[in-house]
Amino acid sequence: MQSVFNLYGVKNEKLVRLTFTLDEIEMGMTESNLQISEPSFNGTKLRIKVTDELVIVSNADGLNPGIYFFNYNLEQIEYIPRSLMNETFYNLEVYDDQQLNMLQVFVAGRDSISIIEAVKNKDGDLRFNMVSDVFKPINEQDLSTEQTFIAKSADTLVVKQSSKQTLDLMPICSYKYAFDEDSKECKRCEQGLKSYGLQSEVCITCMRAWLLGSNSDF
Repeated sequence: MQSVFNLYGVKNEKLVRLTFTLDEIEMGMTESNLQISEPSFNGTKLRIKVTDELVIVSNADGLNPGIYFFNYNLEQIEYIPRSLMNETFYNLEVYDDQQLNMLQVFVAGRDSISIIEAVKNKDGDLRFNMVSDVFKPINEQDLSTEQTFIAKSADTLVVKQSSKQTLDLMPICSYKYAFDEDSKECKRCEQGLKSYGLQSEVCITCMRAWLLGSNSDF
């Protein structure tokens, strides 16, 4: 019996997939394939995250800086441009909201965090939506080499800036929850209602949300 494993990484400014085959009877592993994406990112400030369906790469200092989405065959399916940063990274964090079948990709620059949301339409095609600057610190980091690091739980975003000695906690509610200002918690909407997520304090009907978003492909 054999099992196949894929490892993804970045080498020489390109995305690579290394495939290993494990023989469970002889307990031996062999390298069976090396695939390299085209074209090159033309940059060195790269970060990578792998989800159940996607390989996501952030490119801060390349010819076309931004966030790249690939399938497991290294075929690019989406590119979202970002500003050029020559001396630091766009750090990534991903959160899979299984209740809504939505993937959230948090993109942290030096002084701000944005969210890229990915959902599938009824035909199974991925659609992407960008929510810019959901977090901007009061005091911006001065040095161009400083970074912002992030981690995400169900309803909280943890932020660590390299120039600060403290952690910042930010409530991030999903689309079935509303932010309660008094308790600083995400509280579930009543049945049949949903919110616009993040720190939206109001739940609305699904029909109203559909009408408001009927002109959006996302």
